[in-house]
Amino acid sequence: PLYALADIEQSIARAITQLRRTVTMLQPHNDPMSESVSHALDDAARMLRMGRRRLHSVLPDEHELSMLLGATRLRFLKEALMNCVKYAPVNSIVNVSADVSDRGVEVTVVSDLSKEELDLQLELSSGLGIMSLQSRAQTLGGDVCFGTVPGRWIISLVMPIDAVRIGGVE
Repeated sequence: PLYALADIEQSIARAITQLRRTVTMLQPHNDPMSESVSHALDDAARMLRMGRRRLHSVLPDEHELSMLLGATRLRFLKEALMNCVKYAPVNSIVNVSADVSDRGVEVTVVSDLSKEELDLQLELSSGLGIMSLQSRAQTLGGDVCFGTVPGRWIISLVMPIDAVRIGGVE
């Protein structure tokens, strides 16, 4: 019964988030350039709290990271976070980390994943969302790596620094 209740709460949280996004997109003042890593983390943390879960982040300067990623790549971070939020079990922690080097930017999101949730994910998911995410990243010169290790779901966005700094690529 507790898992069923948690599933219902997660479904409601996802529906509310989707409604908020839709309303935000329809507002005339919506400016995708005003998005930031902080906004993405705040949205994910809010959704996680609804399912009695937490977000932990270890990031370099969030403003610099937002600038390096830009609006297009920031959407990848949001999608990676939402993917982990969907499947993180109750009372778990979703970890976000980033590394910026001369070679590029790598953002990694890791969440707990129970065996039951992995089985359910495999049943319900076509995998097209992740494959689309990976294809779009490769188009921008980067890559998305994803998969499971015992008890964990990992998704990582890797973008070369040259591609990140080219404004016209967005």
